[in-house]
Amino acid sequence: MKLLALDPGSSKTGYAWVVLRPDGWTEIVAGAHAENEGLDIPNQLRAAAAGAHLVAVEQIVMAFTRGSQIALLAAAKAEEGFVVTARALGCNVARITARDWRGELCRSKTASDAQIRLVVEALCPVRPALKADARPHVYDAAGLGILALGRANGAIIELPEKLSG
Repeated sequence: MKLLALDPGSSKTGYAWVVLRPDGWTEIVAGAHAENEGLDIPNQLRAAAAGAHLVAVEQIVMAFTRGSQIALLAAAKAEEGFVVTARALGCNVARITARDWRGELCRSKTASDAQIRLVVEALCPVRPALKADARPHVYDAAGLGILALGRANGAIIELPEKLSG
């Protein structure tokens, strides 16, 4: 099973194509940090629709703190655009908040980028080479995708022993 996962931001979105392999491991086959207004994300959504695959989108939670409203509103607008486009193309869409996927995957609702990196790298032995500035965004999308794949297949994500202790 293959899934497109999107981590929307105010101007750019991290995305990752995540595959559940027959041996039970997940694999990131592609990922990037792309402009929301560019052609890349709609093309990725069309590719997901063509393969009748699941699309997972991080659901933006509106937390009103000083200075964050504009960025949160822009990210929420991007999220909604991705969801509407994916559904219009016939994709099944899973929306999961960052706190929920981080809590379930990393066992901490406030997992840091470093913690997410450790978990994603432990669960995805195969990953594309990613630029350093794109890696946190792709890994966020991949973490969301790993969890959504697990949920879609009724699997419980188990952390490798070295991370769970």
